[in-house]
Amino acid sequence: MTFFSVIVPCFNVEDTIIQTISSVQNQTFKSFEIVAIDDGSTDNTLKILKLYDNDPTFRIISQNNKGLGYARNIGIRNAKGDFVCLLDADDLWKYNRLQKIYNCINSFNPELISNDEIIYDENKKISYLINKPPKNFRSLLLGGNTLSPSAMTIKKSIFDSIGYFIEDRELSGLEDWDYWLRVYKNGKIIHYINEPLGVYRRDVQNMSKENDFFKKVLKIYN
Repeated sequence: MTFFSVIVPCFNVEDTIIQTISSVQNQTFKSFEIVAIDDGSTDNTLKILKLYDNDPTFRIISQNNKGLGYARNIGIRNAKGDFVCLLDADDLWKYNRLQKIYNCINSFNPELISNDEIIYDENKKISYLINKPPKNFRSLLLGGNTLSPSAMTIKKSIFDSIGYFIEDRELSGLEDWDYWLRVYKNGKIIHYINEPLGVYRRDVQNMSKENDFFKKVLKIYN
């Protein structure tokens, strides 16, 4: 039985994906699978993913470009684990992250877990990304998204009750914020591990820098 399913959407990430996958494969806790979704990449991403074809813990889903929300959802729907771990294809995990999450689940039986991350910019550590869950729905709505997808672990059954990530291409980059808002609206509690267990790499281009980002934010508010 697989405990964790690690969902990695991939679109033109040939420069970072090997390091990202390695950070999962090097975990001390071994009951996991990696589900990599190639979302219509036009670079060498799919070719790199196929290098892992002989790894029984690794699966590839290849599709035409349908956006981040759809890519995450197809990975989650094909997940075999009890818990889903989201991981962006340019981020990294500390070697014992899954063991820490597993210990937390055994101790507190949470349905959702967040942890802190270290922020790197051009391969230099610059600060910490505090992923402490907001106090309530209002705080998350008015304060903006403060939860990094790569630092989130979600019990798979949650998706049956709350649903999946929004697939609206006009909200690309805000799928996670929309989902956390629905988590809070449904009265779910996010357990917080006050420890950096991953690396958020800012040197890779971020969707939040797009010119129409604030238009998307207004659409979420509406």
